[in-house]
Amino acid sequence: DKGSEAGESSAEGSQSASGITTSTDMQSGSELIIDSRRCRLLKALTKQLAGPVLMTPMERLRLHSYVLLVVMVTTHVVAYIVISVLISEQYHEIKLVHRQALAMDRSQLIAVRAMMGAFCERANVTAKVSVCANSLSFTMKKLRENVNLMEMHHQYVFLGDSRKAVTKLMPEVYDIWTSRQLEYHSYLDTAQPRVLSAFGGAWVLGNRYIAAAREALYWLPNIRENYRLHRTYQFLVDNGLGPLFVVYARSLDLLVDSAWKAVDQLRIALITLLVVEPLFVQCCCLAYEWILVQRLERARLVGILAMVGLPAPVLRQLATKEVKVLDDSDDDDDDGDSDNDEGGERDGAASGNEKMLVTAATPTAAAQDDMRAGGDGEAPPLPRPLKFRSIKKSEPDASSDPRVKAGRRVRTPPEAADGAANALVSGEPPSPGDGVPELLPPGVRRPSSAGGKRPAAATSTATAAFSGSAPSKGGVVGMPLRRGSRDGGSNSRLNGRESRARGLHINGKQLVPSAATVTKFMVPFVLWNVALVIVYVVSLLQLNAMQGPLASLNMASHIIYRYTRVRAIAFGLVSQDDATARSLWREMLRTELRYFESEYDALMYGGIPITQIDSVFKQAVPASTFASTSFASEFFRSKRCFQYDPEECLRPGDEYYEVTHNGLDVMVRRMLAEMNLLVADADEDIVTHGYNGTRYIYMYKVGANDLYEGLQQAAQLFVDYSISRYGQVGTLHTILLAVTIALVLLYLLFILWPHLARLRKDATRQSALLSHVPPEVDVRTHVRAVFKRSSGWQKGGRPLAGRGRGGSAVITAAAAGAGSSSGADGGSLAAGA
Repeated sequence: DKGSEAGESSAEGSQSASGITTSTDMQSGSELIIDSRRCRLLKALTKQLAGPVLMTPMERLRLHSYVLLVVMVTTHVVAYIVISVLISEQYHEIKLVHRQALAMDRSQLIAVRAMMGAFCERANVTAKVSVCANSLSFTMKKLRENVNLMEMHHQYVFLGDSRKAVTKLMPEVYDIWTSRQLEYHSYLDTAQPRVLSAFGGAWVLGNRYIAAAREALYWLPNIRENYRLHRTYQFLVDNGLGPLFVVYARSLDLLVDSAWKAVDQLRIALITLLVVEPLFVQCCCLAYEWILVQRLERARLVGILAMVGLPAPVLRQLATKEVKVLDDSDDDDDDGDSDNDEGGERDGAASGNEKMLVTAATPTAAAQDDMRAGGDGEAPPLPRPLKFRSIKKSEPDASSDPRVKAGRRVRTPPEAADGAANALVSGEPPSPGDGVPELLPPGVRRPSSAGGKRPAAATSTATAAFSGSAPSKGGVVGMPLRRGSRDGGSNSRLNGRESRARGLHINGKQLVPSAATVTKFMVPFVLWNVALVIVYVVSLLQLNAMQGPLASLNMASHIIYRYTRVRAIAFGLVSQDDATARSLWREMLRTELRYFESEYDALMYGGIPITQIDSVFKQAVPASTFASTSFASEFFRSKRCFQYDPEECLRPGDEYYEVTHNGLDVMVRRMLAEMNLLVADADEDIVTHGYNGTRYIYMYKVGANDLYEGLQQAAQLFVDYSISRYGQVGTLHTILLAVTIALVLLYLLFILWPHLARLRKDATRQSALLSHVPPEVDVRTHVRAVFKRSSGWQKGGRPLAGRGRGGSAVITAAAAGAGSSSGADGGSLAAGA
């Protein structure tokens, strides 16, 4: 019409008078009309495509993802706090066992130092050798050191290691420390000395013992040898080697048993957290996130469905739309002229200086009349022809021939059943008897008589497709929107599962949801969940190996205080004056040596010692020699000196140099041999060669220094090992917590927010693309119908079915961009998202 009106106007009046051609007036007017129409259409399409259908699931994904991340992180933080608290309790349990054994050890050393100080100050002790080679000030220094250490360990066990808070013991242990069931003796040095029996717990008895030892720091230097007659001396020797040792040993057994059970509780807690956090909470959050992403993908497909559901000629026109730019115009003129192609295609005569590229969309009615009449006349040349340059260069082929373009017909997939259009018009000119086929708008009913009348008003094929009525052959062709079989739902039952897996079918194309998008959202959650499971499994494996070292630590603690007790009782034996007292101390030493040897063999080679047969804790001890290479090295392969002060180590050439530089086992076996010989010695030999005999000199030279400090270091190996294993578990969970927080931030910054922004941008871009659809197609009604019929699919309703023919091209909804490949039987469209 525009071309014909321009020709009539040029014939009626003079164009040189006004200086403005009628063609340019109509062109600018149509530009104004088209721009205003497209503006309104763009707003309406943007409101539809970026409306509640897309925004509701998008906002739901955004907000609910925040909630899910908060729930997941909060659950992990709570689990981390629980694990940290339990691990800190395990720290305390292990330290309690070790500190209880050290308190027992120091209580025995206090008794032996008090006996040594009083004995060596006697007038008949003239040989200042062995233990008596030390001065009284040295003995007082060691006594004060032992008192301070015992007080520290004693208070640690009952009060805890914090000065700001008191840690209460387990109920059984607390009862031993506070109940008044333990009987002990108090010696009163009155005119007639007597013994007073009292009852109390480990806490009270330990405090009285420490107080008596502090009194010894004053009385021993003042009364010297007579200190053995003092009440504090009797209290230290009698209660230190008797009731206090017994109650401490019972407390140690209960502490070890509590620590053993605490490992089981920690393991149960980890298994519970494993079930609750990764296997329940995280999996539920993962499933719900998958549902949210799937719903958003379905909503996103609706917009793409509106694009794909356009008639094939319209899609090809949008894909091959050309931008025309004036050669001799400024930027404003370029912007105005580039819109000429949006309002419709100007068909008709084209001069030699004006090359118009016409797409296979809907030609004007006047052009159709001209083609029916077979007219090839040209319009009068324009006074000032406009030179247009196309971005997409057209190849000089037969399509540039007006007759060929008039004879070209595009067959959409539904039109393949139309008997009137079975033969495609080739690029060659038609024969005179065939006539020129009409170019009808998509979805327009072909008139029954070819009387030269114009066809009826064009209707959108999408409207016909979604109207619900099956078009008859040769009637209005509808776009198929279906899920299921290709025959329009006749085999929907058979292909129901397959259709749900493949996606939507429309116009011979298959629209498949983007697996990449779902994978992008799910992979971080899955990896995080897998990491949680791995960390919990590794933690459980670490804890499974914790009870063995705990039993070894208990036995090493027994070795420490049992050895110190052997030292104390051995000195009591060599320092007695009468045979009755020596017989009593001899039997005590024989018993302690048997206990020590049984516990030492259990520590080295595994088993249950005889001291644990009637105790609370009856767990077998693993063979430490084969369980720990560092322990085996300390006892068998080490060639170093074990004293803390290297200056005190024995020099080469000393009598005991070799025994002190070949591992702890050599020193322990030599000590057992010497003490057994001391027990077997006659009373005369003990009196003659008591404290200065070779038996006890070994205990003084080696046992009190290298052996004692070496056993302390060996016990510390188990303490350090246990704490390091718990530390590894805690560090592993701390790293996981830090990684979790970092991954949440990365998930928001690089996955969630960019994806939502891209969806908004895509909705706007789709609206812009749809606004370029020719006005002959009611694109608003088309989009509205697509949204209406797709609402059932979004809600999980029954599959929609339609009729359609032609090939099936798989369209992945994640593909970006818009483009089409020409093909009569339903080409493939890359619809961008």
